[in-house]
Amino acid sequence: MPLPAPAVCVKGIAIRAGLQWVSSTYGMGAVQAVFDAGSPELRKALVPELSSFGVLSSSWYTVGVVAELLDVVDAVTAPKDLQAHWREMATAVAADNVSGVYKSLFRLISSRTLLVAHAQRVWRSYFNDGQLVVTSPREGELVLCVRTTEHHESLCRTTANVVQQIFGRIGFKGATLARTRCRTRGASLCMYEVDYLV
Repeated sequence: MPLPAPAVCVKGIAIRAGLQWVSSTYGMGAVQAVFDAGSPELRKALVPELSSFGVLSSSWYTVGVVAELLDVVDAVTAPKDLQAHWREMATAVAADNVSGVYKSLFRLISSRTLLVAHAQRVWRSYFNDGQLVVTSPREGELVLCVRTTEHHESLCRTTANVVQQIFGRIGFKGATLARTRCRTRGASLCMYEVDYLV
């Protein structure tokens, strides 16, 4: 009998600081409300008494649970400016990751040449599935192509926001990112195009 395929997972460090931003912005009542609104599977992963929702940086969580968590956070907090809400969450994650335990990891991608060479290594530090290929058609422009077994719109969007914030912190000044292809919209992969100042 064949073994079941391993679960597709994302590491807690990819969202933990964003969740702490949520609890500090919306209060611990929001953490409890997210817990109460979650599926049984999501509730197993959370601790509503903790500002981080109980998410551990070094633990792995199935992408379905993470995507549900992001969707429920949006529904519970109901921010007036959803784009700003997503941007602030991503800023918290980027600030924590770039200056924290992964600081040396981000040195591996701090230039155009290094990024092209080491993008997959960084990807695997966050996701146990998928492939990230980065090309640079010219200075000031990057193209990131992501292929994964599973796709969830909220996780794809969050990844795009975090990547943009990280790029701005590791030397790609003025980085702006656009999702030009997405599996949510019927594409076979997700593509992010990044422009930055040279």
